[in-house]
Amino acid sequence: PDRVRVERAMRFGTLVNVLSPGESFTVFPGGLRSMAAPQRADQEKQGKRNQLAILRARKAANFRPIAMGPAKVGESLVEQVAVEMESLHMVLGIEPTSGRILSLSYHERGGMGAFGDVVKVFSDFRTIDGMTLPFKTAATFNGEPAPDQSATVESLTLNGQVDPALFAKPKAASGQ
Repeated sequence: PDRVRVERAMRFGTLVNVLSPGESFTVFPGGLRSMAAPQRADQEKQGKRNQLAILRARKAANFRPIAMGPAKVGESLVEQVAVEMESLHMVLGIEPTSGRILSLSYHERGGMGAFGDVVKVFSDFRTIDGMTLPFKTAATFNGEPAPDQSATVESLTLNGQVDPALFAKPKAASGQ
């Protein structure tokens, strides 16, 4: 609950971000770099913008949802719900018949530094240990495809055993 490891397969190789209570760092094909405080804060913020984190936070005192009315995500009718939690503002598109979150949108800085609207559309829902979660995310930034924020999950385990070594800083390489 106090650590996060995210591995992303990129064109140039695998990028690994590790956030832990003691130290946070990034491992990339060319080496290792400690994570600066602003980067760590951004990674923590992004981690709160996923469906499991939102579902876990829904009963917290600082979780404030506001119904905004109907909309469409693709061909699906959704109820839009604006959510504020821990200084994050986002809009969820919730399918009324299933309760699935089909979309998530927010205003944020993009890869080139400019601010804009991020929209993530979720699909390929599968049930794992009683929870139905999306395995595919298609993202746009200001209406244009955003491959850096799109993802396909290959496998997912809930409440599985996690090797603590996955959160240890590699010893072979160092850099700042």
